[in-house]
Amino acid sequence: MIRFSLFYISIFIVLSFFLCPLSAERHSPTWIYVLGEDLESKDLSYWQEHLRANVTICFTGTIIQSDAKLRYRNPPDKLLTLGLSKGVRWIPLIAFKSKTGASILTVPAKKLAMQEALLGFLSEHPAYAGIHLDVEGLPSSLSGEFKNLLMDLRPSLRKKGKILTLALFPQIHFPAELAEFHKDVFHANLADEVVLMAYDFHSPRTKPGPVTRLSWAKENIDLLGKTYKPNQIWLGLPLYGYSWMKGRSKPKVISRKLDSVRMAKLGRKEDGIYIVENEFEISSLILDETDWIKLSREIGISGIAYWRLGF
Repeated sequence: MIRFSLFYISIFIVLSFFLCPLSAERHSPTWIYVLGEDLESKDLSYWQEHLRANVTICFTGTIIQSDAKLRYRNPPDKLLTLGLSKGVRWIPLIAFKSKTGASILTVPAKKLAMQEALLGFLSEHPAYAGIHLDVEGLPSSLSGEFKNLLMDLRPSLRKKGKILTLALFPQIHFPAELAEFHKDVFHANLADEVVLMAYDFHSPRTKPGPVTRLSWAKENIDLLGKTYKPNQIWLGLPLYGYSWMKGRSKPKVISRKLDSVRMAKLGRKEDGIYIVENEFEISSLILDETDWIKLSREIGISGIAYWRLGF
């Protein structure tokens, strides 16, 4: 009976993090990625606990099109205003398709047009603190062009009192076809803040294994810290995981919302993440961020960035 009780007490403790995924950082600087459509579709009450000082809400939905113009969606005015009144920092995530990115980075006129579009966008939306560029899927041969873009863009944003932030892939023990495009930026201080995407250590591109590991993230933070100051760095963590089932070559995505109870019951905590590994499956999911928050504080980085709210 005692063993039974202790087991369920431990489950309850773990699930307390799941039920309030960001509760462990209640008073710490936190970066939250959200879907732009969720800002529109979910009730205001859904967002209340996240609307506070020291929170950055980075929302998707702004796309650079092939003509270098922007297509975007904004948070509802009521939500935006309420967040600002409570000290929330709003930053749109800006992305483009690989083909579009290659064209813009290699055609000077398009590159200039994109910069002008971004600056005009921020003039029209002065409530935003800056922009977050999430540029992925481009060949390493264009990394120099991306670096040049950032060198031109950052001073222009600073003149407007806005910040340039980036999402960066890890450079250690990560698929080269993804990492190499970010290599130049990883080793040159070209942004005001960067989010280290410390996830997909194992993914559909790799053999089965944990989606992230604390020790792996630390290796990459240490490397990034040779270029960027600690207060420029955010540690990006996944609120999702992967599960490889026997007989299937590709994993399915698992989440705290649907899989926390099973992972807490069957998994073991190892290197910052819960892992289930047996003859039937290999699955992993972060169920609490205690070790990760401790790491971020020890190193002195800005805090944790979560991809993404809703998992």
